[in-house]
Amino acid sequence: MNVKPQDLPSLGYRMDHELDHSELVPFVKTNLSKLNPVSVFYWAFNIVMGGVLLYFLVQEKRLPLFDAITKFCSGALVFFVILLPVHELIHGFVYKLAGAPNVQFTAHWRTLVFYCLADNFVTDTKSFLMVALSPFLIINAMLIVLLFFASPALFYVLFGALFLHTGGCFGDFGLVSYFYTHRQNHPVTYDDAQAKKSYFLLRSA
Repeated sequence: MNVKPQDLPSLGYRMDHELDHSELVPFVKTNLSKLNPVSVFYWAFNIVMGGVLLYFLVQEKRLPLFDAITKFCSGALVFFVILLPVHELIHGFVYKLAGAPNVQFTAHWRTLVFYCLADNFVTDTKSFLMVALSPFLIINAMLIVLLFFASPALFYVLFGALFLHTGGCFGDFGLVSYFYTHRQNHPVTYDDAQAKKSYFLLRSA
């Protein structure tokens, strides 16, 4: 969306939420608790993965239970060391493709939440969906394909990483849920990196 934040009021937009970055987690939780196709897909995907994990632990038994759980938990290392940085880099890359001139990465360490910001770049629904969902689609697809070729030990490591990554996408899906809920009002968002705030605006339908 090739407009500046200061131009939005003249286009009929009004401020819906002005959030400090420390307030994004409650905002995301609220929107992810709303019943819509976005939230249903997210929670259903997590439930299905939990069921698949139980199946492999109880029914297929590729490894002894203790070894399988240990390997599954070690997937956390893969997630934090490899997948989390790649996840944020994908956000940044897609922001750049959308035209954002200034992409930054930051973290709220108290809640262990990480952000990719496009400073003062107005993002509409189409661009935001690509930015928000690309890491989930790319990384999860890659991990699921690798599961079919992994050894029993590596299978559980990758499954643990996949499980954590899917759970870690709650922020992306929460924001997409907001965009879906307000789709009739053409929502847009932009970040102010210096003020450490994000803004969400709506336009009359």
